[in-house]
Amino acid sequence: MGFFFDIEQASIVGYLTTSNRRPPRVSTGDLWSFLSIFNNAAEPRFSDVLISSSPQWVESVLQAADKVARDLQTVDWQQAIPEDELITRLAVLQGLFSDYNLFCLAVGNWGDHLELRTFTKDAAVSSGHYGLFLVPIGWDPNRNVELRDPFPAIASILERAEDWPGMVFWSRSGTAAFASLQEARNLYHELRPVLASCEQIERILKKWSRSRERAAILHLSDLHFGNDWAQEKEPYVSTHLADIAGSIGRVVITGDLFNEPKREQARAFHSFRTSLENYRKQPAVVIPGNHDQKWRGTLGQDLGELAKVEWSTVFVDDSMQCVFFCFDSSRDADWAKGKITTEQRLRVATQFDKLSLQRPEIKEYLRVALIHHHPFSFETPKETLVSRMLEKIDITDELLLRMDDAESFLSWCANRGVGLVLHGHKHVARYRQEWVQRQDGTPHLITAVGCGTTLGAGGKPLSYNLLAWDPKLRKWNVTYFMEPGDGSGFVPEYLSRGGVAQA
Repeated sequence: MGFFFDIEQASIVGYLTTSNRRPPRVSTGDLWSFLSIFNNAAEPRFSDVLISSSPQWVESVLQAADKVARDLQTVDWQQAIPEDELITRLAVLQGLFSDYNLFCLAVGNWGDHLELRTFTKDAAVSSGHYGLFLVPIGWDPNRNVELRDPFPAIASILERAEDWPGMVFWSRSGTAAFASLQEARNLYHELRPVLASCEQIERILKKWSRSRERAAILHLSDLHFGNDWAQEKEPYVSTHLADIAGSIGRVVITGDLFNEPKREQARAFHSFRTSLENYRKQPAVVIPGNHDQKWRGTLGQDLGELAKVEWSTVFVDDSMQCVFFCFDSSRDADWAKGKITTEQRLRVATQFDKLSLQRPEIKEYLRVALIHHHPFSFETPKETLVSRMLEKIDITDELLLRMDDAESFLSWCANRGVGLVLHGHKHVARYRQEWVQRQDGTPHLITAVGCGTTLGAGGKPLSYNLLAWDPKLRKWNVTYFMEPGDGSGFVPEYLSRGGVAQA
């Protein structure tokens, strides 16, 4: 069996093919765009949208899609569809698409690659009623892709972009394994005799995935050890991070390590950090936040405990081919705001230049700036009593939490070839790309990636990011993981494929 769809609809397709996933967050317009694929299937030029040896299956799919489309009436195409409603609307389609033991998605330029087309169509026919082969139109290694609620197979594709064309296989439960086109033939040869057994398929895919697992940067932030949330959630989060340790290349933590600069809170963080470093047998890259040196993150400066936190000005990771520029955006700022002085920028630049003289190869590494505060301002929902009171007198939390010298810092980053800025502070996962002008007038693309609160400070969802960096293609992708804090499990909430890193 086979199905062609637009790459922007990948999250919906992922939901339809696995019965144990929550539906993605989609608008009425998103769902309408997806359903239009089936409406076009009746036209001759779209006749191969569905590949099947069963005309009855094709007809059932078209009828189910048509019914959903006819019932979908709204004047607001941007309106989000409630989860319960989406589950009900897609129930019949999900039953038709998930009734297979193996799923496979083709990756690459479908129109230009004859081998990819031949393998996919042959495998779709030979798998019979056990396998469903999917073809997303629009994949391009140089194309930026942003998906909400992506299913795991998508992340595995983006991490292996240099090996395209290829295939990603997954089971009913969602266990995924990517293979280049040449490897895909071997993997399918191993899978084909056991297509009737979900258990055997699961075993083969897990073994294949582990053997080709690649390391990523684990981005944590705003732990706030010392509050009740951190104490309650830390054992659960630590156990989860130990489970994914094999996919972690380097750990970075962007500030607010503890809630106040007190010894017992610092001890709790040091214990957590030691566990993380034991998983990977290498040091974590850590920077401070405003709560690590000020009472309640706003008043005074008590640097006693902060001085005991080991952190470097410049950290070189040869295995990941990254250089981390580390800043303290809280020390010289007022209240909870951020600021990076000229002195700090000079110190980082001097240290990097010295290292570059000794090791010229690091000039080609990805340059990542670590700061606590967000370099691009943004508003968040008014959830606290203080923020709601301030709103009544036309004062937003951004006025009190912003980075005062963000423009000069971003200009420095552009001139220094920094392509990626990792931050925390607002307890909200965030992704933003902006062109920043260099001194010579040329534009430089900077991507800012914000992590939420890893231990759920303030009752927020537990949060961390995984950043996969490809030194050959000089591309990265970021997957944002969230957990409501009830032990239901971390799931990818958002995935973004970044731009090409510039020198």
